[in-house]
Amino acid sequence: MKATVRLKLTLGFLTVLALGSVASMAILALLSRSLGELERVVTVSDVIDRKSLELRFDMLARSDGMRGFLISTNRAEYERKRQADADFLADVEDIKRLAPTGEIPRLVAQAAEMDEKALEKIEQEILGTIAAGDLELAKVAYNRDYLPIRRKQEAVISDIEKETGREKQMALAAAERSYAMARTTTWVLVVGVGGLGLAVSLILARNLARPLVRVAESMRRAAQGDLSDSLEFDERSDEIGEMSRSVNETYVYLKEMAGVADAIAGGNLEVSIAPRTTADSFGKALEAMVRKLSQMIDDDSRNGAIKNHYAGDGGYFKAAIDIYMHELIARTEEQHKAQLRCFGGTTGGVIYDEGTVSSCENLSPVGNLRDYDWNFWALWNSPEIKVRRAQVKQGCFCTHESNCYYPSLAFNPKHLIQIKKLEWQLKRAHPAELAANEDLAVPTTHRS
Repeated sequence: MKATVRLKLTLGFLTVLALGSVASMAILALLSRSLGELERVVTVSDVIDRKSLELRFDMLARSDGMRGFLISTNRAEYERKRQADADFLADVEDIKRLAPTGEIPRLVAQAAEMDEKALEKIEQEILGTIAAGDLELAKVAYNRDYLPIRRKQEAVISDIEKETGREKQMALAAAERSYAMARTTTWVLVVGVGGLGLAVSLILARNLARPLVRVAESMRRAAQGDLSDSLEFDERSDEIGEMSRSVNETYVYLKEMAGVADAIAGGNLEVSIAPRTTADSFGKALEAMVRKLSQMIDDDSRNGAIKNHYAGDGGYFKAAIDIYMHELIARTEEQHKAQLRCFGGTTGGVIYDEGTVSSCENLSPVGNLRDYDWNFWALWNSPEIKVRRAQVKQGCFCTHESNCYYPSLAFNPKHLIQIKKLEWQLKRAHPAELAANEDLAVPTTHRS
């Protein structure tokens, strides 16, 4: 995936948001768990406290029923005692169903066991003694055997109440610790997210803001005419890289156009100008300017408005060749196709100082005189040069004066006729009385 500026900003924001969300959820989970545990413990403790009171009430009702039955042997007191027994067992089961933690389950089981294995047995013996009519013996057994165990059972219930209070205090302490941890975590989160946000900001500033400032500074220099700069962000795959490549391409284009302008200012009207697109107004303007200047010079040359510096009997012919040749070169540059048949490799060639030979300076050498014992004609008639001539004959073209046009114009009959007509026009453009003293003015630019 392309790492765009938008993607980097989005990922930075989502990273901070995700970390903050995860930390917030962790804090909420911690608090929720702590509050849930506190709620459970408090609820269980409250129920156990209430059930402990009910157990005490059940034991009191049972003891009062036993005492009343000992005194009056009233059956109603006995039934009240039986109901208290059932209520006691029901309250014990209610406490067990709460699934309390710590020592409470053991203490509840101990209280139930004392009721089931000790008190119930003594109660049955006392009731049997009462039924046999020996009330005094029953009272003795009640005071001697029943009451001590009953007091122990009350002590166990007191322990249950104490343990319940301790569990509640522990839950409150745990909740306080959780709250303190959540508070600390919150501060850590605030500082961490703030630090992360600062780090992300610094990274984005270094990755995005600095290149933008660099581009702005470079464009400011370019606006003042300084085209020597080159941005260093072309390797980036995001929008900044695209902007850097576009700006550097603009600099290259402006430098090329500046070079064209310098060439025109130096009198070179054969400089290559190729508008990059149909919307290239700058390139089109320069191209039109060169074409107009060439036409103006050509018109002035034909009308004798410029001095002719070609001396001798063939001066007008030489001037006509140069004028006509420059027209062909301009047309070649504009149309990008051959305007005459090139005879490079037939009527002209190039010998380099290391002995290599070519049909022209634009194409690679076809051989070296060293390999032909410095016999030029042997090389000039070799199979390699014949292949080159066939290649040139296929339509090779360029704008090189000395490699293409000078060796070839004389061997292109239709162009030679036009040159002779131009020579005649040049001669007519000058008065007869000045023909012996002044030559026709024409451009004398030569390309090498």
